[in-house]
Amino acid sequence: MRKNSLKALLALPMLVSLLSACVEEIDTPNLHEPKMVVNCLLTQDSVQKLWLTYTSKLGNTAYEEVPQAIATLFENDREVGVFNKVAYGEWRMAFTPVRGRTYTLRIQTPNHPDITANTTFPERLPIQRLKPEDKEGRRAFRISKNADPFWACAFAKDQDTIMRTVVIRPYYTMKEDIATDYPKTDQFNMQPAEAERVNTYHYYIRMLPNAVPTTFTLYPLYSSVVSFMAVSEEYDHYLKSSLLKMQAYESFSDPTQWLEENAVYSNIENGVGIFGAYEETLFNCNNILPE
Repeated sequence: MRKNSLKALLALPMLVSLLSACVEEIDTPNLHEPKMVVNCLLTQDSVQKLWLTYTSKLGNTAYEEVPQAIATLFENDREVGVFNKVAYGEWRMAFTPVRGRTYTLRIQTPNHPDITANTTFPERLPIQRLKPEDKEGRRAFRISKNADPFWACAFAKDQDTIMRTVVIRPYYTMKEDIATDYPKTDQFNMQPAEAERVNTYHYYIRMLPNAVPTTFTLYPLYSSVVSFMAVSEEYDHYLKSSLLKMQAYESFSDPTQWLEENAVYSNIENGVGIFGAYEETLFNCNNILPE
């Protein structure tokens, strides 16, 4: 999971507490019986990370780790490696996934049925920056093809910065309200316009497949870093359901929202959590300086 908690969905190392908090204990006669929580998002990094904890009792924010486990990763049914425990609840493995291939995670622990989950690593998003087509407060982009939903968000910088490798610094601020003229979006988190303001989306925009190529802008953005994520089907479901859950609990003006029944998506067999994959493309956007 960065300064705002919703940012956490972009980076697995900071995801643990948020993911665990989002997981609900359901379909069990004893709500105090702990379940294993699995959090693993495959990325294009050379090291993959896995978190293993147990659900906690209601009101308890401490999560007990899984002390012993054999966590094996398979690529198209071929074993590619085993995760090694490196810290409290954290496991790692040196491995870089291949786009388009299917991965299976199997976790074996004493006195517990095997935990399994599957995901497919997404293809890289074919998107490019179109700075010459920027307008005041609008950052332009072009996508050449897209067969699956993808996600966008942005982070405000305090000043223009030239970056050879684009990164999101810890002190950058995630944009709470972001708008777009992209023709097809999921409006589940759209914020109603006030007065003459345009409709904006809350933190993230879920962008749907559209006729391509497509040129579009995100706004209002000035000196910023823009993130686009190609996601696996599983992570796509998880992101949307997590944001729906967050929106319900953030709606203090309407207490009936607290009674919503949206469950956070999980694809973990014999456990809860998420095993998914994503590839993030970052663009450094400056007002004046080269990018």
